[in-house]
Amino acid sequence: RSALACTSLQQKWQEQQNWSPETQNENVNIVNCGSIHFDNLVQCHHLNLQELDEVRLAAQAIWDQRKGLGKSGYGSSIPSSVEELQNQLAQDLKRFRVNNFGVTDSMVRVISGAVYPLGALLNHSCAPNCLLRYPLETTRERQPPVIEIVAARDISKGEELSHSYVELVASTIARRARLYELYGFT
Repeated sequence: RSALACTSLQQKWQEQQNWSPETQNENVNIVNCGSIHFDNLVQCHHLNLQELDEVRLAAQAIWDQRKGLGKSGYGSSIPSSVEELQNQLAQDLKRFRVNNFGVTDSMVRVISGAVYPLGALLNHSCAPNCLLRYPLETTRERQPPVIEIVAARDISKGEELSHSYVELVASTIARRARLYELYGFT
């Protein structure tokens, strides 16, 4: 379902850009995915008590601000109660937890987090065939950074693309513990 949503968005983008096979850079394929794709992402299995409390407080603050501004009737996509807003925030946090990427600078320091729905389709490997990078120097002001999925080695036709969800320099025991903690597998 997610792949279909992205294919549809890619086709729409290509139509808007007067895209044709002759104008496509052979090494670059840009796809913009929005909230439809985010809603279909996998969620982690639980939030801890502190996170649930923070979600409750955030939902109440947003709800109070909305009431204070006299905002109502936003349409069906806006929650109609503070409880519904709290549930939506919790679902979004669970999606973010297992689908976010640490955006890194040129020194591979994490400088922010972001969700890249197509990148989230990549599976984990401790011997990945892809690396992720973020060309921050080409990112326009007030635009989110683009993720580049780059082959780390030759990839055979039909081979699944993968990257590491954890630090590869960590020990096997540490990697397995982190994978289990964050994603529920080792």
